[in-house]
Amino acid sequence: MRDIDVAPLPLSHLESHLDEVAIKRLHTSLTGAEALLEGRTVWTVTPSAAAGSGPAETVAPLVGYSLGAGLNVRWLTLDAPEEFTRIAARLHAGIHGDHGDGGKLGDKQRDIYEHVLASNAENIVEEVRPDDVVILHDPPTAGLAKALKAAKKNSDNPADWGTLRQLRETYKLAAGHQSSTPWILLACVLGCTALGVVLGLWLGWLVMWIVIGVLGGLTLGLYVMQRIVKKAAFARAVDQPGGGEMALSMLDKKKWHCTPAVAIDRQMNCVHRAVGPGGLLLIGDGRGAHNLLHAEAKRYKQVLYGVEVQTIMIGDKNGQVRLQELTKYITKLPRTLSTEQVEEIAYRLKGLDRMHSRVPMPKGPLPTSGNMKMSRRAMRG
Repeated sequence: MRDIDVAPLPLSHLESHLDEVAIKRLHTSLTGAEALLEGRTVWTVTPSAAAGSGPAETVAPLVGYSLGAGLNVRWLTLDAPEEFTRIAARLHAGIHGDHGDGGKLGDKQRDIYEHVLASNAENIVEEVRPDDVVILHDPPTAGLAKALKAAKKNSDNPADWGTLRQLRETYKLAAGHQSSTPWILLACVLGCTALGVVLGLWLGWLVMWIVIGVLGGLTLGLYVMQRIVKKAAFARAVDQPGGGEMALSMLDKKKWHCTPAVAIDRQMNCVHRAVGPGGLLLIGDGRGAHNLLHAEAKRYKQVLYGVEVQTIMIGDKNGQVRLQELTKYITKLPRTLSTEQVEEIAYRLKGLDRMHSRVPMPKGPLPTSGNMKMSRRAMRG
């Protein structure tokens, strides 16, 4: 794979061709895209970056404007010999009903096609995170989808798991935190089933009520297991640097724009940011985050004139909010901003982030070992 460097293009170049309505729609769409991506990287893969190569002419400005808007976008091209290019051209022609040179693609051409894509896939699988977005352009790159799917299947990211694996891993976590979990689940199913039997004998339609009782028991069991897992997750995150990000991730993403670790010091104390109906919040995370939190609050008040900045400190002392109660505390804050005001402030904050470079921080609680090594992915941001 070859990484193509593209210079960011300022949105002002694009805005000069748009009217006021289109400009407002553009910024609203960018804010929505940033919220959906949540720090993910968008990878766009083309067969070549040469001028006149089809998708490259479209991809180049799109990547430039995306970078100018603050999105994390990378452009890759295939590292392939000339023979692969000829095979890909014949494949493309065949899809459109044209046999090209009149011959058919045989096993030899298939082997070359798969071998070249497999070698390129090794590079991209190492770079792409499981929750990233990958856009494959044209038939020459289509074969990469198989390798990416395989990487997703073996991923450690719960977002990539199927339903059965999610249930299995959830049960393991719940049982590991609370040994009585299997008995609690059994009690839920048997209790609801027994209730269904009683209602069926009393009201009639016994089979129907038994089925409803079993389904109700399974639903209740899943709810209880979810509560146990939530407690286990918070128990592991308490007193861990970056634990506040987990609580913020439970907020409604349609209402709240959350950005983890907008500031971080050498002791791994950090400040998270959230903007939503309850206002602009700065959350101090770490035992020594007080000074960092106050410094960030002062900076935001100076830059965002007219916007009230609220500070929250995670902890168990007076005036602080416990990590387990942070999500509930934020959702119960009185409404001070409308939806339009939230979007406007979120857009202004994007500009502030571009001016203020921040240290990238891996997702979730960080290990506290003195031998902690920062991964290549974390260093890239």
